[in-house]
Amino acid sequence: MKTIETQKASRGRKRIGECLIEAGLIDQETLAKALEIQKSQKKKVGQILIEMGVADDVTIAKAMAEQLKIPFFRLEKKMISKEVLKLVPAELAENYLLIPIEFDIKGISQVQINPAAGVTFAGSLRSILRQDPDVVMVGEIRDGETAEIALQAAQTGHLVFSTLHTNDAPAAVTRLLDLGVEPFLIADALLMVAGQRLVRGICPHCRIPDPMSFQFINQLPIDLRNAKETTFWKGAGCEKCQYTGYLGRIGVYEVLKISPAVKGIIAAGVSALKIKNVALKEGFRSMFLDGIYKAMNGLTTLEEVFRVAPPESETVEQEYVATPASIEEKPVDEPPSNETSFSIKSVKPKKILIADDNQIIIKLLVNILESESYHVVSADNGLDALKLVHKEKPDLIITDYMMPQMDGMELIKKIKSQLSTRVIPVIMLTAKDEVDSEAAR
Repeated sequence: MKTIETQKASRGRKRIGECLIEAGLIDQETLAKALEIQKSQKKKVGQILIEMGVADDVTIAKAMAEQLKIPFFRLEKKMISKEVLKLVPAELAENYLLIPIEFDIKGISQVQINPAAGVTFAGSLRSILRQDPDVVMVGEIRDGETAEIALQAAQTGHLVFSTLHTNDAPAAVTRLLDLGVEPFLIADALLMVAGQRLVRGICPHCRIPDPMSFQFINQLPIDLRNAKETTFWKGAGCEKCQYTGYLGRIGVYEVLKISPAVKGIIAAGVSALKIKNVALKEGFRSMFLDGIYKAMNGLTTLEEVFRVAPPESETVEQEYVATPASIEEKPVDEPPSNETSFSIKSVKPKKILIADDNQIIIKLLVNILESESYHVVSADNGLDALKLVHKEKPDLIITDYMMPQMDGMELIKKIKSQLSTRVIPVIMLTAKDEVDSEAAR
């Protein structure tokens, strides 16, 4: 069976790029660049144009609607019934991203939250519970009303899933207390809390042993200090990972099981630190430790684990006193400070990268630019300059035309081929007189 994409020509349908050109939103040159990028990245043209910043999702959606000869409207301003959604073929909506897809799964009912139309988490949850479901998934608990209804539903035999924004799994309990939920209700209804964060994965194309990992080993728990015998890894940096040493992301997790011991201290309304200490005695493994084990398996670096999920320092425990969420402490008036909050030291200087194989030129430019308070980094060949572009993210690049390993033109082509660096302005220096021939190249 042919897909919609392969049927366009036979139906005489205009392509998305042609529609945008006719509307005056892009030109032929921009479309040609997008098509060139499409060959290497295998993305849809509309998505590439959005990433290039020449169009937004609404503009693309309008062009798609014109291309498919269907009306365009903004869903966030309308309540769309399930019957209307069924009129659009799923394959069509998936390919063109015109409207959200509600998968028709047997035994599952879905509700789109729309506060502007009066459809809120709390109100929807009340209506859902009247239908006596077996399992309820609440996208996010944002207020005390939703939290209380969700926990009461869990007490009456419903399996409820939801999300909270906290630093770790034990802090989810204190977050519910802050929302005004009674401690005994949390202890009775809560079964498990899972926390997660994302760390960057090591690039498999340039992975090498990390000799600097010993700096972090002494900060590990005592039972993991023997990790000195383990080989840790890092990415050396290559074109595949834009010389960062990282490619993709992986999750680090922690799971807090609400055991009888944990239930007992939750009912007392204690701090997240005490909850964590009790859970540790029962085998709880933090996100930090999960990240360490992933680093030991060569999936990420110790440096990345310490950056994203650092170990918690031992602090003095403070008892949490559960108070009604409506009671707020009034801030103490402080005398106005005579010092201005603005500081010259807080202004980050502009960073300039100089790429030239002539050390005299580099020193001359560095002296001139640093005297004007610019931060300057330099490289004596094109390849090292490309690595510094991805590492330092300069505000301006000054490059020579003729350089070893990679000349200035090749350097500029590689910089402009990446979405993250193509907007950096570049100045090219040359000692040649044949300016026309160089421009032609």
